[in-house]
Amino acid sequence: MSWNDNFNELEEYIKVYHEVPRVSINDKIYNPQRFKLAEWIKRQQEYYMEGKLSIDRIEKLNSVGVC
Repeated sequence: MSWNDNFNELEEYIKVYHEVPRVSINDKIYNPQRFKLAEWIKRQQEYYMEGKLSIDRIEKLNSVGVC
């Protein structure tokens, strides 16, 4: 799945649930979609802290309240 695919899925999730998913161990079993998105967000935040995200991606993540 591409970065844009993951971001689009995140946008859809936020539209439906009105929240940014956060990592919860219970979600791994009971809500795999939320868990997957939360793990993806966590990785993006790590890349951001390491200076590995492009300005475009940072702006997109900021637009949904992630970075």
